[in-house]
Amino acid sequence: MVLGDQLDTYIIDLRGDDEFSGIEGIASLAEKMVKIKKNLIFPLVYMFIKLSLLYQLQLLQRREFFLLCILSRVDYGIG
Repeated sequence: MVLGDQLDTYIIDLRGDDEFSGIEGIASLAEKMVKIKKNLIFPLVYMFIKLSLLYQLQLLQRREFFLLCILSRVDYGIG
């Protein structure tokens, strides 16, 4: 099954499941999937969610790096 098909099925399943009514973000979605073992039923969707979480983390780390570079230039009077 390809990701698109699995995602369509997952969305239908998700809408009919009250377990997912209190989800606040993508991290809590991933946690809930593991808790009720939907990650085993929809492995491609779960992998996609994990990759998006890693991407967000990478963006945050880059922002922090560039902020540190800017701050270090200010501290040392460069630029």
